[in-house]
Parts: sequence; C-alpha cells; structure tokens
Amino acid sequence: MAHLLTRDQAQRIESLITEIERSTAGEIVTVVVARCDDYASRRIPWVAGSTVASSLALYFGGPAIPVEWIFVAQLPIGVALWCISGLPPVLRRMLPRTLIDATVAARARELFVERGVTETRDRSGVLLLIAELEHRVEILGDRGIHTRVGSEGWERHARRIVEAISQGHAADGIYGAVDQIGRILKESFPARPDDRNELS
Repeated sequence: MAHLLTRDQAQRIESLITEIERSTAGEIVTVVVARCDDYASRRIPWVAGSTVASSLALYFGGPAIPVEWIFVAQLPIGVALWCISGLPPVLRRMLPRTLIDATVAARARELFVERGVTETRDRSGVLLLIAELEHRVEILGDRGIHTRVGSEGWERHARRIVEAISQGHAADGIYGAVDQIGRILKESFPARPDDRNELS
C-alpha cells in the first residue's frame, strides 16, 4: 500500500476487511496510491519555461560563457528540473486544487470499474482510495450501499481519514473508517448462505 502504511499495518487492515466480508454480502476494496497522475501537462510547460529562463540568465547574467555550452546545458538543466518538479512538495504547489480534486475523483472512478466494485450481486461494493501525493481520500459506494450512506456519509468518513493522516495516525484512521463502513455493510447486507468473496 504505497508508502503510507507499513506492511504490518496493511496486513492488519486486510485482515479486518476479510473479517468484515465473512459477515456481510458487501465488499470493500482499499487502495493506497503514491499519486493519481504524473501531471505531465502541468510539469512540461513549467520545466520548459524554467529551462529557457535559466539559459537566458546564464547568457545575460553570468561570465562570458560560450553560447554553445549554454545550448548544450539546457538538456541536463531540463532533466534536473523535471526531476525536481516531480517531488511531492514541489508538485503539490504547482497544482491547483480543482485539478487535484478532479484527478483523484477520475482515478477513483477508474479503479471502481477496474477492481470490479460494480460487479457485486447486491451492488454493495465500496472503494476507498487514498492518494498520497494529492493528500486526498475518495470513497465510492455502489448503488446499493450508496443509498444508505449518501455522499455526505462518504465525505465524513474521508475527512476522518484525512485528519488521522495529518496527525500521523494513517493506519488507525483507515482502520477506523473501514470498521465503520463494515458495520454499515453488516447491517444493510447481512451474509447469506450462498455468499462468496466476490472481490479480492
């Protein structure tokens, strides 16, 4: 689960999900990703502009450096700036909040389909996405469970996880949210004799 959780913490959460799914027809898929996108469309113009600005600064402000050297230096400068622009603290400052929100929401919808969350018999699947770089949590419930929780309910669970992460208790926050969602699933979709684990 990316870098947010240790292996033991991830296994603890996986064990909780397994335990929950034994007593409900619902399914929970938890995904922690380092980032939802590489944001190249924002980084490329910044790197190109900064590279040109650096070259002009060398040409006009530095000692007499041959133009050919400055031209050749653009490649390593561009590569270095590309690497710097990918560092989470730097990249977060480059991205508008609306872009981050839209990107995380889009990635959550993709994972919702890719992980088969829409394919449960009772439409009771839940996806919990935690995006590290973006500092965002997105929770999506399929139609059956969403009618019982609603958008405000998912947002409330997401806020609790974000608060726990900001306080350095990521594992506890995720565990608590999964546990609460599991209780709702147990009440709304109790296990039936022919239930099976529909999602890994």
